[in-house]
Amino acid sequence: MKKNLFLTGVFLLNFCFLNFIFAESIILKAGQKKEGETDEKTMILGVSPEESLKQAENATVYIQGYSFAPGNNPLAGTGFIVDSEGIILTNCHVISSSAYVIVELYNGEKFPIESILYYDIKKDFCILKINAKNKPSIQLSDSDKVEIGEKILFIGNAQGKKNVLSKGVISDKRDFSSGKYLETTAYLAPGNSGGPALNMHGKAIGVMTIQLSKGMILAINEVKPFLSKISRLSWPEFIQEKPIRSNSYFMRGVLAQEQGDLEGASDNYKRALQLYPDNLMAYYNLGDVYMQQNRINDAIECYRIAIKIEPLFVEAYNNLSVAYARNNDFEKTIEYAECALKIKPNHTPAYYNLALAYKKMGNKEKVKHYVNKLHELGESAMVAEIEEGN
Repeated sequence: MKKNLFLTGVFLLNFCFLNFIFAESIILKAGQKKEGETDEKTMILGVSPEESLKQAENATVYIQGYSFAPGNNPLAGTGFIVDSEGIILTNCHVISSSAYVIVELYNGEKFPIESILYYDIKKDFCILKINAKNKPSIQLSDSDKVEIGEKILFIGNAQGKKNVLSKGVISDKRDFSSGKYLETTAYLAPGNSGGPALNMHGKAIGVMTIQLSKGMILAINEVKPFLSKISRLSWPEFIQEKPIRSNSYFMRGVLAQEQGDLEGASDNYKRALQLYPDNLMAYYNLGDVYMQQNRINDAIECYRIAIKIEPLFVEAYNNLSVAYARNNDFEKTIEYAECALKIKPNHTPAYYNLALAYKKMGNKEKVKHYVNKLHELGESAMVAEIEEGN
């Protein structure tokens, strides 16, 4: 019989290794049609692909980071030009763990980073400059006007393929202490971090990130005020900043954890926290490492600190709920699952964990209530696991 498990969220996999689950991904050159495709499908921007699609595609850049250490694979990501004079927006984590970085434009031109104009580790964005002029740029929209259910587009460099255009839908708008985010049901694939999220007019509504949850987009209005607040850092100065060094160790921890090296992951997350004690995701992932090592009380402490840093971090509440379940403290399991639902009322892992906790406590009425909620939310697989378990 299949064993029932409380459901956690593992940020590690979101960070680097999940595949896209968009309804459709299209790899196109501007104006190019897939064989047998209609004009309607090609013109998914709502205007001619020769104009809006070409502009958005040509303003999206490929970012390649390199390490001086022998045998290390280069890190790849995405960015997009927001000013024709070579100003580019991307994620901090895309560039922070590299010794040097090369930015490749749509036409194959390559540039080193000239300077860092601004960065924010908590929001995970970085504004950088290359020595280029008169380049195509993406116009910025008003992300406050984005609506739930709105269709959107993404351009990125997924799994080594450049200029991948994908469709998605806004599923939620979320506020954190660090800022406003848009949520989509789509997951990020390797290489897409830092790419533009676009409305159907081809204007940027946000930047793709992996901070805080799956399928998150940092709202572009969170970035706009800093495009004019410029304080230049050279590349050597940037990589010596404590938050950036912390992020570098965090990325090493992510890679070690993916490879099953839990001790290496733990060591790197701890080094990240020594340099920057507010590194939210280092605490969250360290908690996951402790869960895998069955160090449940240590995991609980990590999730508690993560919540203290970001009180609206739904996934941390959910994992704290699971940690208490592992300790057979089902009252605490229920308490923290309910906290998750107060922040995000349709968070299905919390309903799942509540149903299991009440099942362990023998409360059939409550189990039925939360199973019904999962049915309403279309989570038949979760329901089947609950009903199948001991």
